[in-house]
Amino acid sequence: MSLFATSPARAIFAPALVVMFCAMHGTGMAVAAEQSAPPDFAKLIVPVLKDKCFGCHGGDKPKGDLSLETLAVDFEKEGETWKTVYEKLSDGSMPPKGKPQPTPEQRRLVSTWVAGQLTAHARVETAKNGRARIRRLNRIEYINTLRDLLGAEIDPEQLPEDGVAGGFDNVDAALDLSSSLLGSYLETIDAALQAAMHPGRRPETTKRHIEFAALGRQMTKTNRPMPRLGTSTLVRDNEVIFTSAGNIEKPVLDAMAATTGLYRFRLSAHAVNTGKPMTLLIYTGNYGRGVQGLLTRPVEMIDVPETPGVVEFTVPLVAKESISMSPYGLGNVYTKVADDFNGPAFSVNWIEVEGPLIEAWPPEPSVRLLGDVDLSKAGEAEAEKILRKFAPRAFRRPVRDAELEPFMALMKSRLEKGYSVEAALRVGLTGILCSPDFLYLSATPGKLNDFDLASRLSYFLWSTMPDDALMELAGKGELAKPEILRRQVERMLNDPRSHKFTENFTGQWLSLRNLKATIPDKKTYPDFDEWLMFSMPRETYGFFEEILRNDRPVTEFLVSDWSMLNERLAELYGVPDVHGSALRKVVLPAGAHRGGVLTQAAVLKVTANGTNTSPVVRGAWVLDHLLGTPPPPPPKDVPAIEPDIRGAKTIREQLTKHRAIERCANCHAKIDPLGNALENFDVIGGWREAYRVPPDNSRQRVKVNTYQGKDRPVGRGPAVDAADQLPDGRKFATVDDLKALLMADSEQVARALTQKLLVYATGHRLEFGDQESVTALLAAAKSKNYGFRSLIHELVQSPTFRSK
Repeated sequence: MSLFATSPARAIFAPALVVMFCAMHGTGMAVAAEQSAPPDFAKLIVPVLKDKCFGCHGGDKPKGDLSLETLAVDFEKEGETWKTVYEKLSDGSMPPKGKPQPTPEQRRLVSTWVAGQLTAHARVETAKNGRARIRRLNRIEYINTLRDLLGAEIDPEQLPEDGVAGGFDNVDAALDLSSSLLGSYLETIDAALQAAMHPGRRPETTKRHIEFAALGRQMTKTNRPMPRLGTSTLVRDNEVIFTSAGNIEKPVLDAMAATTGLYRFRLSAHAVNTGKPMTLLIYTGNYGRGVQGLLTRPVEMIDVPETPGVVEFTVPLVAKESISMSPYGLGNVYTKVADDFNGPAFSVNWIEVEGPLIEAWPPEPSVRLLGDVDLSKAGEAEAEKILRKFAPRAFRRPVRDAELEPFMALMKSRLEKGYSVEAALRVGLTGILCSPDFLYLSATPGKLNDFDLASRLSYFLWSTMPDDALMELAGKGELAKPEILRRQVERMLNDPRSHKFTENFTGQWLSLRNLKATIPDKKTYPDFDEWLMFSMPRETYGFFEEILRNDRPVTEFLVSDWSMLNERLAELYGVPDVHGSALRKVVLPAGAHRGGVLTQAAVLKVTANGTNTSPVVRGAWVLDHLLGTPPPPPPKDVPAIEPDIRGAKTIREQLTKHRAIERCANCHAKIDPLGNALENFDVIGGWREAYRVPPDNSRQRVKVNTYQGKDRPVGRGPAVDAADQLPDGRKFATVDDLKALLMADSEQVARALTQKLLVYATGHRLEFGDQESVTALLAAAKSKNYGFRSLIHELVQSPTFRSK
């Protein structure tokens, strides 16, 4: 069966989509004319290469399969190879130690020549074809845009994950369009149009009040624990006291969401015998009522007071979902509780559920799509009006009649075949939403027009289509004016939608999307819990937004004397006097070994594997993500290092042996010291003086405190040795010393972040010619103390951002 044969829309659009796809990916390729070698190449450059390089990279068997002796001076075909030559010469890694070295003047001469040729070639290509290619909306951008156009709430799992290039999933080179993806698009479009065109009657907003104690008394004549509320409970007067986290959700499950939407919960509760407020982790899920079984996800953390009071929170629920609550400090051990129990517990009087909360009906996207048109009574004229109004919003620019004609023709052909007005209109709308003008961000080479600028800006800072304000300014031809553009960037950064920038940029720049890829071993890390997991990325997001909001120097991403902590993170970090679930800016005490993203729990977890840490993995991460100098992949014929910290030998000893391999020495001299400096941090980001091992693997045991307030034994392994030296000979003893050394070249930290931002903002990998733009941005940002907000303003105003 054809991929497109499962619905009328797919059957209609199969041929059209193939034509559109081929038009976008035509076979005609412009090939630049071969560049000739400059006059001084043979006279000045070849002698240096012959004297210092041909010995290894020449002859019949050149090292690394790279022959500089036969390398063509053709920057169209061999640009990447020449770029590697430039990088190796510039950073001093080639020629390797022990081989004849060029003089500083010779190294500068060759590097400058190669850089000049690469830059000249990049300028020619950019002038001819533009810097960035046409690129597809990635999965997140597509979902957000359909939501803003039609009010559709789409599960990201309905669409395949995007490819990654240059470290990000919004880069043109990685965003292909396959027949399978087109089929997924049609599925989502069908559902989105159905919801937008038929919002139905306004869902009834209801309020349900649940008295916990009353529920218990309905089931028993005594105040003993009730089967309905489970064990580990007591009923006293008008409250139910829970001494375990396990069954708190049961009374709430009767208040399932009737329809999908936002729900408000009000909870009358307090902490018992804790001496401080109690933190609740709120989950949403179907709790076994769905065909897929138990599906839950943490969505919020709240605090309940020590004295009886009411707390309120709102959460989105899917139909038939409800919430559960898990108090921090209570375990899941079910026991019978005596009437005179006086230990720590959680008391609930009542809970109130109201929803779905609806601001307006019909929903605003439906009103914008249909206006006051009644589809059951509409004619062709009304359908044409809807298409004409919809296309400019979907294409994010004005649409000429000639561009709209194919979609009008599709609709009219269905009307002629006897389709209803609504069915024919759906065909026209589906055509628009499958068009390259919707699915792709494109522009002609050169300076962006105002509408293309609006789209680039909006997808950069909001990961969605431009709003009315941007489109209005673009329509007036005013958006590109520097002062107006600056004001719009300020408006967008102050808008809650900019949190998408935080999540999507930080999630990839710092690898936070991989946070759930591993789960720490329970025997070795019994102190890892869901409260910590929930808090980890929020510290980093909050840290990022604090720097952005207050225009703090980007160097604080490496070194700062503060972070964004709540009680759970502060416990892990050993920072005193931080209480409650809310993240807040906390000045770090002396000796905390924290500050900057490098020592945040989220980053330390994603650079570990759940069982142990590897200096190689962490060192390579620092080089790539924070310093912008990623190491090359390891040689294929060199075996990977298998960490073994059971006492036979340490990872440090293994790395020392590995670095003795000549082919590995140069790279590991850069990688390993950075990773060794982080060895005092375990796989969940806690500080350690010695490695942890499972308790059964060690004669020595230490106790760690778990979220249940109990001490659990873990094994003590070898002592950690974090001291090392950088390739230039500078030594350090701790991670604090290392960060101080790296801050000596603070511009490198700023440069690395600028490069990442430029890739993300323009949707195109860095090319050699982009270094001129990066240098100009750094010069402008330096005058403003490398302020992060100032850097974003400079980037948006730059010719690179404002050009294709």
